[in-house]
Amino acid sequence: MDLMVFIGRRLKEIRLGKSLTQEQFAEKYGFNYKFYQNLESGRNKYIRLDTVERLADACGMKIGEFLTPPNGSYARLCTKRVPGKPGRPAKI
Repeated sequence: MDLMVFIGRRLKEIRLGKSLTQEQFAEKYGFNYKFYQNLESGRNKYIRLDTVERLADACGMKIGEFLTPPNGSYARLCTKRVPGKPGRPAKI
């Protein structure tokens, strides 16, 4: 499981549950829109613990609850996708 992909996926589910766009969520909870967009898409490589705490608080959760997968198969879905090399067909 890739932690950044997990956090992004978790944020997206919670944001959609609140019926907010990425921009609305970022603005409402005091995050930079581009930062939040990159975070939700899993493009960030690192995140500070205090930022995770702020995100959990924005989602109405404690940090432990926020970082706990909602079910057993959830962690398997949170793997980083490795893109193929441009201009070359994928090896089969």
